[in-house]
Amino acid sequence: MRAKPGILGPLFNLVALSVLCALATAFLHPHAPGYTAGRMEEGEITLERALLIDQAILWVDARTEAEFLAGHIPGAILVNEEDWEMGLLNFFGNFDPDATVIVYCGREGCQASKAVAERLRREANLESVYHLRGGWEVWKEAQP
Repeated sequence: MRAKPGILGPLFNLVALSVLCALATAFLHPHAPGYTAGRMEEGEITLERALLIDQAILWVDARTEAEFLAGHIPGAILVNEEDWEMGLLNFFGNFDPDATVIVYCGREGCQASKAVAERLRREANLESVYHLRGGWEVWKEAQP
C-alpha cells in the first residue's frame, strides 16, 4: 500500500524556491548594495577622507568618454580600460609625483575605478593610488 503524499514535500520545495529567488535578486539586482558595504577594501578611500588630504590630488575618471563628457570632477582626467594607452598618455601628461591619485567610476559597486587604480599601481609602479568609494554619485551628492 502506498502512502499518500503529504504537504511537507511541496511546502519544502516552495520555501526552497522562494529562498533561491530572494538570493538571486539580492545579488543580481542593479541597485543592490555592494557586498562590502560596511568594510573598506584595500586601496579604497572615502570622499570625506580624500578631501582632508593636504597635497595635490589627481582625479582620474574611469568611466566611459560619454559619461566623462556629461560631467566629471573638476580637473579630472579620463583614463579607462577601453582606451588604456591614450588614457595612460593623458595620465602621465598630467601626473605630479607629489600628488595623490584618486580614481573614480559611476557608483558604489562599480569595478572600473578599482581596476584602473590597480593597473596604475602595477604598470606605472605608483603607490599613492586609491579608488573612491561611491564614485561619481558620492561626489555629486556632496556638491551644494
